[in-house]
Amino acid sequence: AYGIVAAGFGADIVVEADLGLYDYAALVPVVEGAGGIMTDWYGRRLTLENHERSKGRVVACANEMLHEEAIGILGEIWSESESGSEGARKSTISSVVKEGFWYLALGIGIGIALAKPRK
Repeated sequence: AYGIVAAGFGADIVVEADLGLYDYAALVPVVEGAGGIMTDWYGRRLTLENHERSKGRVVACANEMLHEEAIGILGEIWSESESGSEGARKSTISSVVKEGFWYLALGIGIGIALAKPRK
């Protein structure tokens, strides 16, 4: 999926959670080298030093506008899931899972709306 974002062949965004450093570290220079943006859900750069803070929550986008929209949504979800008690976290995570299709549809819609052929 990250290769497709980097190559510009139709996928404009990839969002994942709970990745290990070994899952994404080699992909960051590939996506960024192709002109994409790859950060955690708060928009922080993915580095060896901040992996623990990022908790493996990764977003890769083909362009800056889409990235800003995505981290706006994802940062809000992350904040909600980390506030409150353990029960509140489980409830928030459960609601995120239930609404997962909504976020997927929203991401696809944003990607289609912002999609531009690359040269």
